Amino acid sequence: MKPLVRRPPRYSFVTVVEVVDLHSETSLQGKTTDLSMFGCFVETWDPLPPETKVRVKITSRGAQFVALGRVARVRPSAGMGITFTDIAPNDQQTLEEWISQLRTS
Repeated sequence: MKPLVRRPPRYSFVTVVEVVDLHSETSLQGKTTDLSMFGCFVETWDPLPPETKVRVKITSRGAQFVALGRVARVRPSAGMGITFTDIAPNDQQTLEEWISQLRTS
């Protein structure tokens, strides 16, 4: 039996996102459907392959969050789950503020 692994809470968070493949510099637009302290899900018809290293830029209500990440899972013709791997301190603060607002709403 596998041990129970607790995931961080995910919160519904629908907004514009840009994802850039760091290898090819290919950029795609989509929208987030959920957000956590460690990643997000991006709706897109043409998701990138698993393990692709990416830069994620999320914009909401005049604030912007940028992080490096990798594609953790793919749902063909639906989207991709992205795990954040490197977040600058000011972007970490923005993420924490968004999550705090989502927790209380």
